[in-house]
Amino acid sequence: NKMRGGVYFSGSNEYESSIRIWNGMFRKHPAAVAFCKESDDVSKVMKFASVNNIVVTVRSGGHNVAGNSVLDDALTIDLTYMNHVEVHPEKMTVYAQGGCLLEDVDRSTQLYGLCTPFGVVSKTGIAGLTLGGGYGHLRRKYGLTIDNLQSVEIVTANGSMIVADGETNSDLFWAVRGGGGNFGVVTRFQYMLHKVGPILYQTYTAYPLEVGMEVLKKGRDFLKRDLYDEISAEFQLAKVPDTKYYPMEMRGKKVVIMRAVYSGEVEEGRSRMDYLRHLGDPIFDSSGPKSYVDIQTYTDNTVPE
Repeated sequence: NKMRGGVYFSGSNEYESSIRIWNGMFRKHPAAVAFCKESDDVSKVMKFASVNNIVVTVRSGGHNVAGNSVLDDALTIDLTYMNHVEVHPEKMTVYAQGGCLLEDVDRSTQLYGLCTPFGVVSKTGIAGLTLGGGYGHLRRKYGLTIDNLQSVEIVTANGSMIVADGETNSDLFWAVRGGGGNFGVVTRFQYMLHKVGPILYQTYTAYPLEVGMEVLKKGRDFLKRDLYDEISAEFQLAKVPDTKYYPMEMRGKKVVIMRAVYSGEVEEGRSRMDYLRHLGDPIFDSSGPKSYVDIQTYTDNTVPE
């Protein structure tokens, strides 16, 4: 049966775009790439691969760090075109196809002042992030992404298309929540939504690495106390990239960054996280109220493809 999408081979623009993934260490060359436009396309490809004993890999958002989304001489299922988002604010739930990026879902849900917890780089695909756990700026209040996953539509190895949730195919639903993507191709996710934003308070300060131990100890003391659930905080050790997003005098320096997001009221967050802005004499401080979408895209430019 003919699929809505198409199958492409080496030399075509579609093929070349699909084999490029975020991690430039990997340059694999599949035998072919199947661009699917609907779940039925995925089912047809999986049935064909099963009958002909063909190895299949899945490229969803293309952010796969380990490079497993493409493989030499395999058949790659590409979900790029399957990026539809459907928000149901009255039910506090959202459906998102497997090819969506975080930004696709965040921008759609924030139109209603809602969100589901995701990662911290908006160009990440929701599929790999969700199936691996999903760690982000709202974790202390709302948990990981998998804690907010309500159901999946998944195409199994024999091409069967099924739904798995807490009651139907519950063993499979348990497996995909943190167990990775080897149980089938997830073509649609359903997530729980929460009232967050549109404006939150973010602390973002950078200190010279030379005073890193002092900064880390002060931050650790703060984090050891009974933290408010609304505060998700973390340290980063980084070398400031040579980009226009940082002052010239900072570029190339090794720094300790304290980043924290408050998921509640802005002024409450400003007050409760003020200590985290003064762990030393910062050489960079961009703390302040920001839209949730801005927070989710804040470090995009420091992690280019």
